[in-house]
Amino acid sequence: EDLQDRLVSDLFGMTFGNWEFLADYDGGRAKVRVFNPDFEKHGWQSKHTAVVVLCSNMPFCMDSVRGELNRRNIAVHSLHSGNFRVLRVDGRLERMLQLDEQGVDFSAESLLYLEITRHSDPEDHRDISEALIEVLREVAVVIEGFQAMCEQALAVADRVGSGLDHGEQNPGEVEAFCRWLVDGHLTFLGYECFSVHYGAGEPVLQSHPELAVGLLAERKTRGEETLARQLSSANRRVDTVGSNHQLTFAKSSVRCRVHRTVDRKSTRLNSSHQIISYAVFCLKK
Repeated sequence: EDLQDRLVSDLFGMTFGNWEFLADYDGGRAKVRVFNPDFEKHGWQSKHTAVVVLCSNMPFCMDSVRGELNRRNIAVHSLHSGNFRVLRVDGRLERMLQLDEQGVDFSAESLLYLEITRHSDPEDHRDISEALIEVLREVAVVIEGFQAMCEQALAVADRVGSGLDHGEQNPGEVEAFCRWLVDGHLTFLGYECFSVHYGAGEPVLQSHPELAVGLLAERKTRGEETLARQLSSANRRVDTVGSNHQLTFAKSSVRCRVHRTVDRKSTRLNSSHQIISYAVFCLKK
């Protein structure tokens, strides 16, 4: 519908330009182009600024791009997207593949095309381009770590269900909730964990960065600070700080550019109600 009032020459120029944009892609970080179409330079024109994105075919691509533009109060006047399989040789496009074509080492890619409120400053173009590249990098990080995050959530469910953790008043509900999360009702964006060791002195808090995945593998959170407060004295009991529940929720203080998030914290307790581990899941509503 938004193409009906366009000149055929502009539609041809836009299509041909996007086809040329597809020609080279190494499959790494997203390829982004932000420009003001000019007839003399590009063979077509528009009163808006064009944004073209080529990236691996992943969930949340268009939503995350639109979210970043909305965050900047940039109006989107037109948007189109397509997912496809292509054959590339050294990054060079050889041909588009049929969806049912077998026996070919293909690349699954997404092409996003948007027209936004016109920006005349080239610095704005660079800024938008760099921001979208970083947003889509974060999306890729989430997708890469998604299976590992689900496995960690299931491990929490197994521990609670087996009775290895203590202190929770409704362990069956906690276990069911963890499995419900993994069943596709919410999307995991990040995971990190900490452990606590008890001795003669103060409890010792240990982080495990090697186990962190998704966005929390590269972002410092307040999880360690929160747990340290609970462990401000030796052998601190969870019930002495107001709760013996293993499951708590908090809104993330860091804006997530993949989607809105909420932190879910899972606390493991020993038979004395002492905290022995503390896991943080970052979730998308």
